[in-house]
Amino acid sequence: MTVLKIAAFSDGENGGNPAGVVIANQLPADPEMQRIAADVGFSETAFAAPAGSGWRVRYFSPESEVPFCGHATIALGAALALKNGDGVFQLTLNEAEITVEGRLDGRVVSAALQSPPTRSKGAPAPLVSDALALIRIHLGSTRLEDSTCHCSWRCRPSDSGTSNPPGTGGDDVRSGRRTNSDEA
Repeated sequence: MTVLKIAAFSDGENGGNPAGVVIANQLPADPEMQRIAADVGFSETAFAAPAGSGWRVRYFSPESEVPFCGHATIALGAALALKNGDGVFQLTLNEAEITVEGRLDGRVVSAALQSPPTRSKGAPAPLVSDALALIRIHLGSTRLEDSTCHCSWRCRPSDSGTSNPPGTGGDDVRSGRRTNSDEA
């Protein structure tokens, strides 16, 4: 099984955020994906297999499966363009369906992803109290009390459409640079 190592968000041959990418006829078993991700050693490795008219995609860090990873999706879009030509590829994740677009222009590969829809909900009072306690500890302030929360703060947990922490993923066009490939 071939593991591509692609740097998303790179500028040509410079910089970027590396991710592993495995495109297979079928997804390996969970323990195998976990082993491969640990061997690759990057923050995430994307695994993709054909499913209907699109791709079934799962993401693994060296320690566990994660529901979504923006830079690994960009890397996957670049890999799909290298393998299948330019296109918009339908991706089915564990918790969402999105698309990634991959384009090849000479030696430059670019990709753009559609993030899962964002969502938020009201924060329960204990979570707000705990968050304010952390701020008090960080700032060394005892004057910040739950009752001083300005109503415009609207403490609301949010995410990018998966159970990942806020701030992962995004709608952006970036280049993907193939850095290496290994046999798993």
